[in-house]
Amino acid sequence: MKFFLTFILIVFTTLISMAQNSHAQENHPITSSDFYTKAKVDTSFIAKINRKYSNTWMYIDYNTGDDNYCKGTYTYFKKNKNSFTIINNDQTKTDIWVKFLIINGKSAHEMGRKCFVKYNESFTLKNLKEDLYNIEIIHGNNWKQPLDNSSCLGRFAINESVTSWACSKTYNIERFSHHKYISLNEMRNTHYDKELKKLVCD
Repeated sequence: MKFFLTFILIVFTTLISMAQNSHAQENHPITSSDFYTKAKVDTSFIAKINRKYSNTWMYIDYNTGDDNYCKGTYTYFKKNKNSFTIINNDQTKTDIWVKFLIINGKSAHEMGRKCFVKYNESFTLKNLKEDLYNIEIIHGNNWKQPLDNSSCLGRFAINESVTSWACSKTYNIERFSHHKYISLNEMRNTHYDKELKKLVCD
């Protein structure tokens, strides 16, 4: 009888522990590394979580570097030995997404590349297409995005602000060029100029 009660107690304790661990894992923010590792090991992983959290946005702990989540949308020109260094010394201690926008006209742009730089870190982007660029900086903390993110959506949950491309100087990216941008999150506003018919920086 004593053995039987001990056995029941052990089984009961084990079941409670498993339930607590499962609950903790569901509520813990998933890292980008965890997300992609699980996706490679278990091909049904993404389908499972998309069904369970179809309308859920989760926090993603990105590391400083190229935008790997939407990397299929960008082109790398390996023969172009150029580089662009982003230094994030943001006064508000925020992380930043940096969009490299190819200029197609007075106010027309197309996305060239994008990278993520954590506060107090730097990143050197390489192999950009040779062209004229503006850059747009999105500042903030605690990045989150939908689990089913085929459209590459996302936003910062805290302190989000944007330094517009209209406030960015024009960068001529050539084959062996090197440029540097230091993000200080300067207070900048933009407005639409009716005479110039474009967005301008105040």
